[in-house]
Amino acid sequence: MGSVRRRRVLVSAVSVLLLASCGAAGGVRTAEAAGHVALIKGMDVSGADAAWFGTLGVNENGCLGLVGSHGEPATVVIWPSGTRLDDDGNVLDDRGRAIQIGDAVEAGGGEEPFVASYPEQAELCLDEPTDDDAVVIVLWTVTRASEPA
Repeated sequence: MGSVRRRRVLVSAVSVLLLASCGAAGGVRTAEAAGHVALIKGMDVSGADAAWFGTLGVNENGCLGLVGSHGEPATVVIWPSGTRLDDDGNVLDDRGRAIQIGDAVEAGGGEEPFVASYPEQAELCLDEPTDDDAVVIVLWTVTRASEPA
């Protein structure tokens, strides 16, 4: 009986560790090119599906994000798995299509508290990495917006 109980405890402990390692910050990598920094998810599982529209921009720390219609500083984005940067710092989506600074973007995803969910990335991308009100946009899909007809 003792052996079975020990195995259950061990399996439970391993499960907790595996779940913890799949948490928010653990699955984000950093890509850098031409002075731009992109935060990219390690793998896509699921997520919020709110529609996002904006312009690809860069914040004061060089992190790529979305600029709203009023020209406020870019809100940092965590890009979908498969996203990468080209040598000029443009975003390449998972199909290799370029999205350049200033391009209109259509995306699906959601907002998360930046500092609480991704403290290491907040340290890199925010002027005030202790700002508990800061948010990050976590995208599951992204494409350059279609040109009007």
